[in-house]
Amino acid sequence: MDERLTHLESRSKQAEDPAPSHTDFLARFLKAKKEHPEVVTDNQVFSYTVSNINAGSDTTAISLRAILYYTLKTPRVMAKLNEELTTARREHRISLPVSWKQSHQELPYLDAVIKEALRLHPAVGLILERVVPTGGLQLPNGGPFLPAGTIVGANPWIIHRHSIFGQDVDFFRPERWLWADGESETTFRARRQQMLHATFTFGAGPRTCIGKN
Repeated sequence: MDERLTHLESRSKQAEDPAPSHTDFLARFLKAKKEHPEVVTDNQVFSYTVSNINAGSDTTAISLRAILYYTLKTPRVMAKLNEELTTARREHRISLPVSWKQSHQELPYLDAVIKEALRLHPAVGLILERVVPTGGLQLPNGGPFLPAGTIVGANPWIIHRHSIFGQDVDFFRPERWLWADGESETTFRARRQQMLHATFTFGAGPRTCIGKN
């Protein structure tokens, strides 16, 4: 912590230079402090940098490790994924590096593997707090009334093990995200939509993580 504060103090002094050598996130935070001192204090700048590391770096690393861990731990999935990638590359349906659009549309099994790994091991295990707005909130199905100002939230680790994902929620099974044999298209689309609505890996609603895709 002391090292980070020392570095921040050093950069704050450099920020007084009218022509900084480069512009990174910290430089922009310090510029905001200079332009809006009534809002952006030294503590706020430090909070911004810590949030940037936690939300922009740690979560990405956790997600990638989860995807690799579950894939390598499950030879059946590894073989099936390798076959899909090899075939798609041979048929020139993907580029290197693979774009997000290609991974989503041309590689359905990869998409399922990613969704399943992040279901079992979402990077954020907090309750993703929200505040009940003015007027309060009446929970459905006979639930209690929550007064305005009440802090509510749902932990992705708990939500992702709801029966809506099936009866084997503790197992890594990417196929749950795909069209099953003997399943009608209508049933599949409804089932998949329910799972997507219950996926909190990147939050939900207007506060969904902007780095999701």
